[in-house]
Amino acid sequence: MVSHDANEIRSTPVPAAANIPILADGCEVVGIDEAQFFDDEIVRVCNDLANKGVRVIVAGLDMDFKGTPLVPCQI
Repeated sequence: MVSHDANEIRSTPVPAAANIPILADGCEVVGIDEAQFFDDEIVRVCNDLANKGVRVIVAGLDMDFKGTPLVPCQI
């Protein structure tokens, strides 16, 4: 992942939320972008990681390009 000012950090794309805990093993911080594209399991995954002491940072949209609200999830 690269920011607009060229800061870089290693990232790994995953096909489903269930893959995140496997990759997060031993991590202190987990960042999740585009959360709106994950299945509903993303909520459980984030809560489980946080309850284990992992700092979880999640970013996602709450509406589509038309302004229609996306399905809300409680994190």
